[in-house]
Amino acid sequence: MSDPQRQQEDWAFAEDDAGINVNTFDTTKVARTAQILDTVFRLRFVIQEINKTATGTFMLYASYNSGAYFAVTTASSYVRLVNDANSIADHATTSQVIGNGSYASGGGYDDGTTDNYTAAITIGKGTETELEFCLTLRSAECGGGDTIDFEVRFSSGTQLFGYTIPRPRATVSTVSASASGSASGSASGSASESVSASASASASLSPSSSGSLSLSPSASPSASGSASLSPSSSASSSASSSPSPSPAAMEIVWGHVSGVLEDTVHSFQNNWTGDGQIQNPGAGDSENLKLPPSTYMISETVNTGAVKIEILYNEYDVGDTIDLDYRHGATPVACSEAGWNNYTGPFNSLGFVQVRVTSSL
Repeated sequence: MSDPQRQQEDWAFAEDDAGINVNTFDTTKVARTAQILDTVFRLRFVIQEINKTATGTFMLYASYNSGAYFAVTTASSYVRLVNDANSIADHATTSQVIGNGSYASGGGYDDGTTDNYTAAITIGKGTETELEFCLTLRSAECGGGDTIDFEVRFSSGTQLFGYTIPRPRATVSTVSASASGSASGSASGSASESVSASASASASLSPSSSGSLSLSPSASPSASGSASLSPSSSASSSASSSPSPSPAAMEIVWGHVSGVLEDTVHSFQNNWTGDGQIQNPGAGDSENLKLPPSTYMISETVNTGAVKIEILYNEYDVGDTIDLDYRHGATPVACSEAGWNNYTGPFNSLGFVQVRVTSSL
């Protein structure tokens, strides 16, 4: 046969914890069974040419809950290409990491900052190259237990000659990572969201010099102001000294990393939008929201389940007083189309929640 025959030979999931080729990799051909929503991870493939030297550009495709495959882009539903945290050049040339055959230099890396496909790569007969993609699963469309399968295709959408079985699969964790962040009229602050199935402390909205937001179970009100969203079986007037765990519990905090109680930690970067400012984006504890007069920021949609939710802010840092609103719905779309409610205390979520912070200046 004279036609090129490129095939997807091997794959491995990886963390976005270091530069290209030196980040932490899972064992090859081992699925991810508890991938946290809205958390950046990477996926690497070995592509082999078994018949004839050929050049091509490649793109990642995905299937949600075993449905039809779709192109993964910076705007796709369920899973998206996202910029990594390690300043890796899109389309960067890589070396062999997970393969074991004769390596053809010129492998590709794609996080969507240049486009949604790799640079042109030439693979000689009997050789292989490696492609890596930087990704996140979206809480706006995915929930616990959902599955995403992946395969590499040509950028035209045509499938490769062959694929290893099984294809890589990521299953959404039933417990989301928490995220911490800040929302304030000042240059510093954080905002976090967390949900817990146990009784939680009553909402505390204390004025402070900087702000933060969170959805999380809280053992007691903090000395400084904080905002969080947490589900609880009943609202108590005082904090519960030991919130009871629940398999349905969902906690998230934005803009803070050190010492957080929430299970899921997100940055404001790529997860909050509006006409306010994200300062020190992706920089851990120093990341915060700055809200000049009349500006606002809106969170990603959080899949809380139908539980009681509490919102706290300034939980892990001192912050300014802000105007705090929420909306919720039974689906991500219903949530995004719902009207805003001023947050005054715990409420019964319909399943999906968004938070809006507005400058009080």
